[in-house]
Amino acid sequence: MLTQLQTYTPEQYPEQEEQADYKREYRQREIIPRTGGTTNHNQLAFNLAMTLRSNLKRQSYKVYIGDVHPWIPRYEQFTYPEVMVIHGAPQCYGNSTTTVTNPCFMTDVLSPSTQIVLDEAGVIRSRQFPGLWLAVNRPLAGDLAAVLATLQQGIAIPEHQAFLKQLHSASFEV
Repeated sequence: MLTQLQTYTPEQYPEQEEQADYKREYRQREIIPRTGGTTNHNQLAFNLAMTLRSNLKRQSYKVYIGDVHPWIPRYEQFTYPEVMVIHGAPQCYGNSTTTVTNPCFMTDVLSPSTQIVLDEAGVIRSRQFPGLWLAVNRPLAGDLAAVLATLQQGIAIPEHQAFLKQLHSASFEV
């Protein structure tokens, strides 16, 4: 017997998340439990947040960890990055005080539960920076021509060009 997958709209997720006993992420209509981190994982995230805070303290940037999370419409995703930076005032999603729409930087600490997945050609394709592609095994094999060719293929896609226009139109002073 097949079980039908429960799907949700982006509008339904914040209410579902508020009622949950644990953190969950929303990815393209699915709600997925977020795994917990180890003490080392947590310490790495904390150290990164403190380094960012120290370097950005005299500017109009705020560093957030843990419970504040962004809505990323391009990927239909609500996520919990380990560390997130916002320039200026946070812009909240709907009536939420924990979901924002204007991060300028966010990152996760990689661990076995957040492994990078290679595509069938052995290439990592960044979700955060469209067009940033890396043929992982090529540098180790000394095949720098293949590394360059993969990078050039990535930066040639229309999504990368749109991303560059978006970056160019933003005026961040870091």
